Amino acid sequence: MSTNTDYKHTVACAIARGLCVQPLLAPIDAIKICYQLNTLTTLQTAQQLYQKEGLRAFFKGLPHQLIYTCAKQAWVWPCITTLPPFFKAQGMSNTSQQICTALTIALFDATISTPLEKGRIRAIASSEKIKFSLSSMYKNGWRGYTAHLARLSTAWTGFLLAQNYFRGENTTHTLPELIQIGAKTALVVSIFMAPVDIANTFVQAENRTLSHVFKTTPFPTLLRGFHLSATSLLAHNIASSIVYEIVA
Repeated sequence: MSTNTDYKHTVACAIARGLCVQPLLAPIDAIKICYQLNTLTTLQTAQQLYQKEGLRAFFKGLPHQLIYTCAKQAWVWPCITTLPPFFKAQGMSNTSQQICTALTIALFDATISTPLEKGRIRAIASSEKIKFSLSSMYKNGWRGYTAHLARLSTAWTGFLLAQNYFRGENTTHTLPELIQIGAKTALVVSIFMAPVDIANTFVQAENRTLSHVFKTTPFPTLLRGFHLSATSLLAHNIASSIVYEIVA
């Protein structure tokens, strides 16, 4: 960012996006994770969650997600706006700039957030109450780093490439255009991310390895939860498109 004011503005917009979107989508994410780990229908999964713990069951992973979402805004969006020009100066093509930016963000993201991701999924998937402890999570929660990195790499690469493509040459967009860009981006990302998303859920919840999941899980099962993931990503990407328009 060019000034300290620009940086603060970027981070504030991104945090506001996270605080508005995450609580609204927490029930969908909770249902998705449990749905991926069982053989019930979506409705049966939601009913089971409610019968066991009431409304609380739909927000069990929210503290982890809010900490993760707010903390990463200090560097994610500044990276999105500053890394492409840096890679361009190295002679990279536009597509290569977006891919390298995505992989750089994913690497930092996974290195910082894997324990929170594991804690979030285990809190949602467990039938028992798990005490929220950052020190415990960061001490014991690093198994599953590769799966989380694979998920983030797929998600960030899909997001930046799709945003760049659907935005075209225009530098400004109307709200309906931003909603359309966000919806198209969500569709692209959810399709490519579906197998890695459920694999990450298996790894974090059951302490399996990523290679074991892909070797033993039928491909149709790897698409389980796609409709819930797509719904969640729709809201995330529309909100992100608006923030991207503000800070880019």
